[in-house]
Order: sequence, then structure tokens, then C-alpha cells
Amino acid sequence: MAGTIKTAFFIALAMLAVLIGTFFYCAQTGCALPWQSTEVPTQVLLIAGSPDDTGANVAQIIAAVDTDAGTVTAVAPDSEATIAGTGYDQLKDALPFGGGAAVAKAYAQQTGADALPFIDMSASQLATAVDAMGGVRVDLPAAMDVFDGETLFTFTPGTQTVNAAEFAAVLKGRPYLTRSQRTQLDTTLAAALVQIVAEIADDSRVELQSASFETDILSEPLGTVLQRLSQMEL
Repeated sequence: MAGTIKTAFFIALAMLAVLIGTFFYCAQTGCALPWQSTEVPTQVLLIAGSPDDTGANVAQIIAAVDTDAGTVTAVAPDSEATIAGTGYDQLKDALPFGGGAAVAKAYAQQTGADALPFIDMSASQLATAVDAMGGVRVDLPAAMDVFDGETLFTFTPGTQTVNAAEFAAVLKGRPYLTRSQRTQLDTTLAAALVQIVAEIADDSRVELQSASFETDILSEPLGTVLQRLSQMEL
């Protein structure tokens, strides 16, 4: 009996070692793990994190993109959501509790659909991409005065190109707009995020590597997704 238990133990240990080895091999080579899909997704959730007034890095831009239909749906970051195990109840607050995967899961609970594959850019990754692009165009629905603790940013309404620091200030000022203005701003920010992510695929100034963003899409289908994003007309 003792020998049987000992044998079963070593078999389980060997299987665990193989599983861990497979995981690390795939992490290095980009091969698919058993639960990962190798298909190219046509729908993807783009997420950009940025500090709020408290300094917490939350999901300030969320865009549901359908590359087949060529549509971008802006998702309000302050929309109601269930963040399991926390006292928070807004979609943006899922980001600190599990990254893009947590946001995708919370959004799926909102819509009643399966969780979308995601691409998640942190504040530093977002800033690097925007500056590498030479700025990004946004259409501001109202005048905004935003103080980030060091600099006072003053924005006039209308379409304009903003640098990384200004873009972060726009995100910080969003909660102080009216509901209708926030909805308008979310639309232009979602389109801007598509442009930023697409630029990573299209522009050699922003290298295509894992340091550019976090994603649960495998490297080969990811390349196709980025190409499709770059071909979208917004």
C-alpha cells in the first residue's frame, strides 16, 4: 500500500514538472498552452491604464473593437461592474485587481457574453507609444483645466494633437465633465487608443514586443489582429 502511494506521488510530481516545463517553454517561444486559442480573434478589448486623482492606476480607456465589422465601441470606464472580492463597483477599478484579464471578465459580466481577448497598455507604455507617434489626435467636447500635481493643463474644445503628458491630463480630467461630455470624450479616446495600438504594428519607432503592452493573444494571431487594427478607418 505504501509503495503504491509512493509511486502515485512520484508520478504526480513528474506530471507537475512536465506541466511547469511546458508552461515556461511556451512563455519563451510563444507556443499555445492547452487552454489558449490559436485562432485570430475578430473582437478584442483594448484597455489603457492611467492614474486617477488618488494615484491608483485604473482603466481610463476601454474600447471593444470588432475588426470584421470595422467598429469601435467606447465603454465607459465608470460604468457599474462587479469586482469580485472588493468593495469597488466601477469597471475601471478591475484593472488593479488582475490587469486586463480582470477588466475583460468584468466587462463580460456586464454584457453577458464570453470574455474578450484583451490588449492592455499601462500608463508608462501608453506614454511611450504616444510620444513615439509625435502625439495623438483627440476631439475634446469642452474646455478643460487639469492640474496633475505639478502642471496646470488648459485645453480648448475641438480637435487637437496632444502629447503624452497632455493625453494623461485629459484622462485625469474626464470625471469632471458632464455625462454627455464624458460619453463624447470616451468615443474619441477609444478611437485614439485604436490608433495608438495600430501604430505599434505599423511604425518601427514603437517596437512590437511584449514590453509594448500586456495581452492574452498569442504572438502569431496577435500580429494579424494588429494588422487589422491598422487597416481600420476611423
